[in-house]
Amino acid sequence: LTEDTELYLPGDTMTIDANITLYAVWGAEPATTTLTYNANYDGADPMTKAHALTDGTTDLSNNTKVTLYDATEAGFTPPARAMCWTAGRRLRTRPNRIINPATR
Repeated sequence: LTEDTELYLPGDTMTIDANITLYAVWGAEPATTTLTYNANYDGADPMTKAHALTDGTTDLSNNTKVTLYDATEAGFTPPARAMCWTAGRRLRTRPNRIINPATR
C-alpha cells in the first residue's frame, strides 16, 4: 500500500465501470471510539451523555454509523430550541442525521 492507495471500508459505495478486483487489507482489530453529547449550557443536568447503541453499549466500533440524538433523546432540557450539534470546526450537523464519528 502507498499513501495514494484508495481504501474502501464495509458500507462504502463505489462506482463500477470496469472489471475490478478488491484485495483484503489486514491489520489489527480497530480501536473503539465513543460519541459524547455535551449540553453546553449552565445548569444542565446531566451535562453530558454518551451515545448508546440498541444493546446499551457506548463503545462504538471504528467507522460505525449512528443517528445523532436530538436534545430530548440526549436527556437535555434546553433553555432554547436546539439547532444543531458541533464538534468545534470539524463537525456541525442537525439532530437525527446519520454520521460516522470516527471520520469527524
